[in-house]
Amino acid sequence: MTSIIDPLPTPKQIEKAPERVVLHALGHAIELTLRTLAAVHPELGQRAERPYWLSEPPRPEIAAERIVVAAQELEKCICQYLLALEIGTAPEPDDPPEDDLPF
Repeated sequence: MTSIIDPLPTPKQIEKAPERVVLHALGHAIELTLRTLAAVHPELGQRAERPYWLSEPPRPEIAAERIVVAAQELEKCICQYLLALEIGTAPEPDDPPEDDLPF
């Protein structure tokens, strides 16, 4: 599973957009939630439409499916926001690269 939170923000990135820290922490929480739900409910996302004559899946499984859908949507939103930050905070042409240390 690829993480939306790699790589972690640098101090300079945090200085320019402090919300990155919270978004990366939220990304970790989402990833842990999805992995935990996958461990507890291994059948998530693997079922086809249930025939009408079968009973509904257990309530925790239904709730877990809803959480997975919402978490995946939130991950997309976080990725879009982080991408927008990257585009909006691109270094100016006269800014030295972060790896260019004076010593």
